[in-house]
Amino acid sequence: STNVTGGQMFRNSDIGTEKVFAIMSVVREFGCINSIDVIPELFSEDIGCTPITVTGLDNMKARKEVFESWEKLLNSSENKQDFLFIDGRLTLELDEVFAIQGNNLEQIEDYKKNWLFDDADVEDLACTAKQTTFMAMNIASLITATLCNFLTNLKLGMEIREVPFHQKFYSASLTYGTN
Repeated sequence: STNVTGGQMFRNSDIGTEKVFAIMSVVREFGCINSIDVIPELFSEDIGCTPITVTGLDNMKARKEVFESWEKLLNSSENKQDFLFIDGRLTLELDEVFAIQGNNLEQIEDYKKNWLFDDADVEDLACTAKQTTFMAMNIASLITATLCNFLTNLKLGMEIREVPFHQKFYSASLTYGTN
């Protein structure tokens, strides 16, 4: 019931339903007819990652575990250009999207060194300060655009669209930046 309030996409009718099934229902209501594979369990090494992995995790420990699994899969592949790891981070007024491309060693090292810190280094926010509807919609848009740009480049075999390593939007000042 706590996920129904605060602007998340969950509905009162979803209370008691596992989040993954509730989200699948919402996606269907938006018109998605594609196949959706739902895995109603916590991430583990056994589940693993896919070459394109999109995360929206709420702690650094989980980010590290998923990234390490993705990197392990990446290191076992010869087609590193097919790999993308997207890490979406969201608070009340700030969202950040990291896009780590498998064939970019500099991005991989920067992400590991500067952006995978310990949970103790993250400010503990009250639940009401963790996200807002408009910021959730904004980060969804940034992640979708980033993924579409990557897939366009991949399909065409050339980089014609930007896939920024780090996108940041701060709503209080309407400041947007990339690097």
